[in-house]
Amino acid sequence: MHLERFMSSQCIKGQRVPLGREDGFSLVETLVALFVFAVAATAVIQLQTQSLQTFSRVERSVLAGVIVNNQLVDVRASRGDVELGVREGEAALGGVTWRWRSSVSPTADPNILMVRVDAFAGSASQPAASLTGFLPAAGGAS
Repeated sequence: MHLERFMSSQCIKGQRVPLGREDGFSLVETLVALFVFAVAATAVIQLQTQSLQTFSRVERSVLAGVIVNNQLVDVRASRGDVELGVREGEAALGGVTWRWRSSVSPTADPNILMVRVDAFAGSASQPAASLTGFLPAAGGAS
């Protein structure tokens, strides 16, 4: 009987531990740990996706801002040659073909013209950026 009791247990540092009991994680503990990891990984992936979308929007906005600023500088640089009306064109920047439209119109002051420049990405109908500036009319004071 003493031998039978010895065979049904192990001696670990003077303690008797019944056979069949092993140290480690149970299946339930492992599944809970995997679930927690899956939830955390999903949150990280969603955060990364939002970060990339935000970067794309900021990049588009910055590039459109460069286009409208360049076009306004072109209008201002032409000084006396500014004509009232709408001009349209295209410019390539950042791997995108941008359409731009500049509109020069009179203001309440006959010596000042208003210039509005819009930039559109590809075939978009809404401008990605707009800029309004003012400059002296051809016959006005500089």
